[in-house]
Amino acid sequence: MRESVEITMLGKFTIFGPGMAAPKAVSLTGRARRLWILTAYLILNRDRGVSARELIDLLWPDSESSDPMATLQNNVSRARNALEELGLEDGKRLIANTSGTYFWAPDRETELDCEHFASLAEEALGCADRGQAIALGQDAAEAYTADFLPDCQDEPWFREQAEKYRTLYRRLCTTVTRWLIEDGRYAEVDSLCADAAERAPLDQVLVTLWMQALRLNGMPERALARYEELCAALSAAGQSPAAEL
Repeated sequence: MRESVEITMLGKFTIFGPGMAAPKAVSLTGRARRLWILTAYLILNRDRGVSARELIDLLWPDSESSDPMATLQNNVSRARNALEELGLEDGKRLIANTSGTYFWAPDRETELDCEHFASLAEEALGCADRGQAIALGQDAAEAYTADFLPDCQDEPWFREQAEKYRTLYRRLCTTVTRWLIEDGRYAEVDSLCADAAERAPLDQVLVTLWMQALRLNGMPERALARYEELCAALSAAGQSPAAEL
C-alpha cells in the first residue's frame, strides 16, 4: 500500500496518497481557493508547523471579521473534508492541530516535487565530479516541469517561492550548459536549452550559450534562428537584446 503522500506544485497542484487510484488536481482559482492555499502553505511549512495567527494573516490580511479564529477553524474543517473527498485515507487527519499550531501530515511522509527538484539542483551545483554533476543537473532540469503554482502568483509569499525555484532553475541550466560546452557535448546543450527556452524564454545568457553551442556544432543557421526568436520575444515584452548577443 502507498504510505506517503505525493504532492506536485510545479504547474498544477496535485495530491496522490493512500486510498487514491490516481493523482487528483485541485483548483486554486475557484470557490475553494482559500482552503487549498491553506493546505499548500501547511504542506510547504510542514517541518515547523504554522500558528493560527500566521494563517489568519496569510489568508485574510485585510479582514475585518469579528471572529477570525472561527473563520480559520471553518476553513480548516472544510480543507479536511476536501482531502477526504479526494479519496485520501484518513484525509481528515492530515491537518493536525497541536496547541494552536497546525501541522501537515505529521504521521506520514510527504514527497513534494519542487523540493525534489531543488535537492537535485543543489546537489548538482555542489558536486565536484563533473560527469556526475552534469548527470544530476540534467535530472534536476527534467524535474522542473513548470513554474511553481502559477495560479497563486497574486499571493506575495507564493510569488516569492516561485521566483526562488525559477532562479535556481536558470542558474542550474546556465551552469550545466557551460559544462557541456566545455566538454564538447553540443547535442546535449541543444536538448537542455530547448526545454529551458520554454520555461525561461527571455533568459539572454542561456540563449547566448545555446547559440554558441550551435555554432560550435556547425549549425550557424539554427543559431541565427534562436537569436531572431529571442529578439521577437524581447520585443513583445518591451525589452532589447543585450549588446554582447
